Parts: sequence; structure tokens; C-alpha cells
Amino acid sequence: MTNQDSRYIGQQQVAVVIDPYSTGCCVAQEIQKRGYLLVAVWTIGFSEEMKTHVPASCGRMDYYGEIDQAETLEETKARLEDVAKGKTIDLVLAGGEAGVDFADALSEYLGLLTNGTEIANRRDKYVQQELIRQAGLRAVRQAGSPKFSEVEAFLKSEAYPSK
Repeated sequence: MTNQDSRYIGQQQVAVVIDPYSTGCCVAQEIQKRGYLLVAVWTIGFSEEMKTHVPASCGRMDYYGEIDQAETLEETKARLEDVAKGKTIDLVLAGGEAGVDFADALSEYLGLLTNGTEIANRRDKYVQQELIRQAGLRAVRQAGSPKFSEVEAFLKSEAYPSK
């Protein structure tokens, strides 16, 4: 497949999917059905075997282009712009767990809608609950520490379901 392929005439919007594998392929295809061209970005270290994990329901993935992540965001952006051939890059999403952190960083770098990278450990459930609490919303009771002695009293005071 080439960027000159007649299937893509008239399509101008690009959706970048980081590590599209498994059910992430289903999400990517739904975006494609909405008129976006798909560009796959494979993160550094992503195995060739994992690239073949495409659900049977998806059939064959039809990418407008595929690139490998570069060492820097700037270099990755240049690779994306090259494969996009002047088309607008409108969104970046993770196609699987392995691509989440890079999707956040790349979307932020490109100035697109993003989860961003401002909050350290933003995917840590403890951190998420504390942010919810700080916003004045109801959050779970919790304690966290790398030292058991600092959470032991909390663990002993909590009611647990009986069998």
C-alpha cells in the first residue's frame, strides 16, 4: 500500500494509533469508519509478533501508513508528517496498553486533545483517587505507602467482607 493509493483520495484527516493490537484494532477501525486515515506508530521495543494480534472480527488492518517511534518526539513528529503527506493529524490514541504513555506524550507534543503528562503517575489508582478527593468529590478510603508499617493501622481498621 502506498500513500498514492486511490482508496484515500479525498480523505484529509489522520488518526494516529499507537501500538494498535488486540481490541485496540477494533477501536481503530471504528475511527476509520468515520472517515479517518489510520497511521500506526509502533513504540520502541514493541515485538513483531504482537503486531499480528488482530482480532478475527477486524480482518486485515488497512493502515494509510506505519512508522516506528523515533528516539524523540520531534523526530517522531517528522516521521508522522512525512507519512501523512500534508494531511491533517487530528488525533492520537493508544491502540493498546503498551502505547498509553507514548500516546499521552505525543498528543500533548502535537497540541491535540490529550490526557497529557503533567501529573506524575497519573495512571496510578491511588493518585487518581487523591486527585478526586482534592477536587471535593467522594473518593474511596485508602492508604498508600511503600512501607507496610505506614499502612498497617489502616488495614487493621478496615472492615472486609466475610466469606
